[in-house]
Amino acid sequence: GFAAKAEENAAFFARHGFLSDSRELAVDLGCGSGFQSVPLARAGYRVLALDLSQALLAELQSRTEGLPIRTVCDDVLRFQDHLSEPASLIVCM
Repeated sequence: GFAAKAEENAAFFARHGFLSDSRELAVDLGCGSGFQSVPLARAGYRVLALDLSQALLAELQSRTEGLPIRTVCDDVLRFQDHLSEPASLIVCM
């Protein structure tokens, strides 16, 4: 389920030191329903989440819980078109 996958990814990010106390920008390419986006936002990042599936983005939006996650429906190859600043972290998992 979602909770288990999100927790698994949260542990991965923590284990590898991907934490932000200054709300740096992270980009989640092919974000799907948010298995990486939600843990990144909880770890202190502002997240730009891109996916081609509006249905999966809707699932992610239902899980944002006020977290700083901006969803975009677009091809991951065009992610730079949606950046207003450099990203500190880009994941594609």
